[in-house]
Amino acid sequence: MADEANPNDTICTFGKKIGTAEIYIKLKIYHVRDEHHAKCLSFHKAEASLKHPYK
Repeated sequence: MADEANPNDTICTFGKKIGTAEIYIKLKIYHVRDEHHAKCLSFHKAEASLKHPYK
């Protein structure tokens, strides 16, 4: 999904199962000049069950 504040940036959310815990991960992909960068916005144990539509 596009970042509302910066439409050229992308926000990605996904989950990863580690052992018995589901981990919620949110990354922001952005550009500086011609380089792509990623910034972790959130990383924690999921508060609710996550959907994995691409699994």
